[in-house]
Amino acid sequence: MCKRLCPGYLEMPFADVGVQLSSGCDVITGLFHNDHGTLTFYICSVGFTSPMLFDERKYPYHLMLQKFLSCGGLDAFFNTFRWALTCGNKVPIEEGLEHPELPDGTGEFLDAWLMLLEKMVNPKTVLESPHTLPVKPNQQGSAGFNPLLFLIHIHKVMIKPLSKN
Repeated sequence: MCKRLCPGYLEMPFADVGVQLSSGCDVITGLFHNDHGTLTFYICSVGFTSPMLFDERKYPYHLMLQKFLSCGGLDAFFNTFRWALTCGNKVPIEEGLEHPELPDGTGEFLDAWLMLLEKMVNPKTVLESPHTLPVKPNQQGSAGFNPLLFLIHIHKVMIKPLSKN
């Protein structure tokens, strides 16, 4: 189903995926005739993003997390959460999952979304990952990646959509 609704997704370079998702939910929403199609696309996106960022033991690839951040992927990730709970800004976010107009599949999307979020905010796996980058930039072109700063950032960002205010 994901291949049919998301043609070419796997062939897209990682940076293009982040750019496509970060360009805004309205662009993606315009590709489909209904909210269910958009929701299915987001389910596929979250499903394809997880193996790009994490290995089979849930350890992150620091290089991929760095690229995900720099391409706007993290912002897009949280925008899809807001879109799902508001059905494309048609439903007040305060009503959340209790609104009768939310399309079928919203719960499935939120389940996939929360599983990916759980991997991103896990201090043990992020800090103990065998797939590291130097913390400081070096002369060979590595921008560096500080997993502690990543965790601080994502925990701050995570609180906003998960709180009622």
